[in-house]
Amino acid sequence: MVWCGIHDRKLLGPYFFDQPINGAVYLQFLKTRLWNVLEEMPLNLRNSLWFQHDGAPPHYAAAVRNWLNETFQNRWVGRGGSVNWPARSPDLSSCDFFLWGHLKGIVFQTPVENLNNLRRRITNACTEITQEMLKNTEAAFIRRLEKCIYNNGGHVEGVSIEGNVQ
Repeated sequence: MVWCGIHDRKLLGPYFFDQPINGAVYLQFLKTRLWNVLEEMPLNLRNSLWFQHDGAPPHYAAAVRNWLNETFQNRWVGRGGSVNWPARSPDLSSCDFFLWGHLKGIVFQTPVENLNNLRRRITNACTEITQEMLKNTEAAFIRRLEKCIYNNGGHVEGVSIEGNVQ
């Protein structure tokens, strides 16, 4: 399993998990690896940061939600959070509408030999993602949010990422 995030036109990760992800494993990741990244941010930025994740079962664990409530207060989006994740809406997640598809297109161009080869390919593909690509993704995210509001919460597929993202 791999985790990546996008913040301020920067890619966070990849972070690899060596075991199946459950609530306890995900919480440990949030408290350690992700928290180390957050601690490097200026306090005023960290105190205004919003965290978004989808409704995967580990994300919904009570301990995870409690930690997010304590850490981000009312500034997190996800199932059971202060702002619920919109149902069936991967079109409102930069990782879903851009990152994962982009990485898969690069990583799986040829058959993967083994787990180490897969991790190396993912890591290399992540290093090739430019700030310009993330800038375009951010702009597309904003357009998708605007279209979602315009559509009264309806689907927004078809909003493209303008510019060269390849």
